[in-house]
Amino acid sequence: MALTLWPTASQAGPADYRFEAVAPVVERGVGVPIKIQVWSRAGAVLVGGVDMGEARVDRSPEGQLGGALPAFFTPSLEYGTYNFRADLPTDGIWALKFIARIPGEAQPITGSVTFKVVGRIVANKPPGRRP
Repeated sequence: MALTLWPTASQAGPADYRFEAVAPVVERGVGVPIKIQVWSRAGAVLVGGVDMGEARVDRSPEGQLGGALPAFFTPSLEYGTYNFRADLPTDGIWALKFIARIPGEAQPITGSVTFKVVGRIVANKPPGRRP
């Protein structure tokens, strides 16, 4: 009896990778930058070389279906970090949804990252005298 081993492509699933927002709170506006990172759950390491496509933002985390706006991928020099720009006209909880094609994986993965949009981010200032 002969045993033949054929190479098989791995089958990635959403459970194999973790997508997270670098900044969970962003300021409302036009062309707002959104940074995400892709993590491998197996090794808890950042994943580079991911091809991102079909990106959009919507208010689905707050139960508002429909009305998705396009999000545009922009290049990043940071390994495992992926940049997008999108118009975020209202405050609330938003979701960035995309298709991720991860090197070495046979099938693309549908990814989603949630983040909060606020009218204005107030920086913490050290106490001091006012002019």
